[in-house]
Amino acid sequence: MSKLSRLLSELGAGDSTLSTRRRAQIILQRLFHGRRQRAVGDTWDRYVQNALGYAPDGVPGDEWGAARLWDYRFAELFQLYGVDAWRQAVEIGQGSGKYTERVLQASPRVVVHCLDVSREFLSLLRRKHGALCEAGRIQPVLLHGDRADEMLRYCDAQGLRRRLDAVFSIDAMVHVDLQFLIAYLVTASLCLRRGGHLILTLADPTTARGFEKLLRDMRAMYLPGTRKAPQFQWVSGDIVRHVLGALGFAVVRCDAPAPESSTPRDLFVVGRLDDPARADGFERYLAS
Repeated sequence: MSKLSRLLSELGAGDSTLSTRRRAQIILQRLFHGRRQRAVGDTWDRYVQNALGYAPDGVPGDEWGAARLWDYRFAELFQLYGVDAWRQAVEIGQGSGKYTERVLQASPRVVVHCLDVSREFLSLLRRKHGALCEAGRIQPVLLHGDRADEMLRYCDAQGLRRRLDAVFSIDAMVHVDLQFLIAYLVTASLCLRRGGHLILTLADPTTARGFEKLLRDMRAMYLPGTRKAPQFQWVSGDIVRHVLGALGFAVVRCDAPAPESSTPRDLFVVGRLDDPARADGFERYLAS
């Protein structure tokens, strides 16, 4: 059965109140969303393959920073928010597993579900942390990107709704625009337990380094070869605070770190889910 036929079949068996126009809109959204996400996945797959030759220790992704910066981010974003007591966590876009590894070391009982659009990054994760994958403490999961509730369906299948201690993503959501990021945010609000934490780094053009990067990348975005490459997607603190607050989060941190400590370009975002009932009202937007 083709993807289009499958979508038509699913919608035909679904909500009978959907208008023909709305059904057509959903089909187009799913088809082109899937193509977009798979294209992003393919781009990151090529990146991993090309970076194997020059990345530090042959680990693609490690060329984006240094251990002292990763340690600083872990201390600021994880250790201050009870990582040592976590039991279930979802990481989106884990790359080679720098923060996955640190979370597992901090909490000897936690299981980290690593969701990524890139098959190559997931393969790299399995090669680097094979024993932890075999033991079930790392659960690698490929995101296909063909429906907004994909992550929610996975969490439900694993019995994780309202059981997650944390949903986190470091240095990955800077490449995801807000229209797609909102699906991850809504899913986090539906699956975190009360008091669970959402932990993100997001690109902010209102910081000095953020604005500098916005200008520096300008000409490159007009080159044919880079238009399909992952670009930085920009948000501001006001946007983050409004969206997370509307989803039931108390925003306990939303600021750029000190220049002498880390890269003063991205927002450090920590949201604590204080109002799960408010979050529950948004599930209908994820479902078809």
